[in-house]
Amino acid sequence: MEAITVPVRNTSDVESVIAKQAGTPNGDLTLPDSFMDVHRVEVTSLAARYHLAAVYPFHQFCEAGDLLRKRPDR
Repeated sequence: MEAITVPVRNTSDVESVIAKQAGTPNGDLTLPDSFMDVHRVEVTSLAARYHLAAVYPFHQFCEAGDLLRKRPDR
């Protein structure tokens, strides 16, 4: 496993990063960050749309519809 840091500065960055990661065997680990927390609904819905395995740091992500998502078998 290799950690890859991907800076996200606006909501369009979020979609492009998630879409790019969805085409790989990688997943997403969202670290504690105020930007990501504010945009948690967008983050969780994009992970769901792109079927990206994802883990989130706060219960607010669960309330937004996700906490841990397993990528479906392809």
